[in-house]
Amino acid sequence: MRLSLWIASLWPGFVRAWVQGRWEGLVLAAAFAAALNSAFVTTFVWRQEPAAGGTTAAIAWVLVLGFWAYGIVWLRHDLPGLSSVHGSEANPEHEALFCEAQHKYLKGHWLEAETLVARLLGKRPADIESRLLLASIQRRSKRWNEARKTLVELQEAPAAGKWLLEIETELQQIEELEADARTEGTARKAA
Repeated sequence: MRLSLWIASLWPGFVRAWVQGRWEGLVLAAAFAAALNSAFVTTFVWRQEPAAGGTTAAIAWVLVLGFWAYGIVWLRHDLPGLSSVHGSEANPEHEALFCEAQHKYLKGHWLEAETLVARLLGKRPADIESRLLLASIQRRSKRWNEARKTLVELQEAPAAGKWLLEIETELQQIEELEADARTEGTARKAA
């Protein structure tokens, strides 16, 4: 797993863009591509003008190395979160426990599901799917402030890129439920 991430890091921004679904990675990958293309063009195509071409080529190669180093720094920063996310896929016991928690959640046994999710998060605190399930359980049990806090923390996690739509949907559902509760409370007071 780690070897494949390091191989993918040869193209800066690739892991952040492809695996995490983050736009910053796409920007870095595109900037690296532009710098690499300009470095090749100025080094191998513009050889007729050695004075201007040599300086431009040197600047382009420095940019290539700079973007590559920046990509490595990003990867080292994101690696713990990526390893924990992919590590949960390789552990059958973790998967079985997560499936059981989902099953309890779908049956409406939220207390039991929350207990199982707490066990999962005790073993792997960075597990995005378990944290998202915890937020859903909190929303269903009308603990909206706790659910919102869990979702906001989840949004800031580096590995949560592919789950941003689900996180936004959960936050929107919480807002709607709170609005309905306020409307219902106002209607009771008026009656």
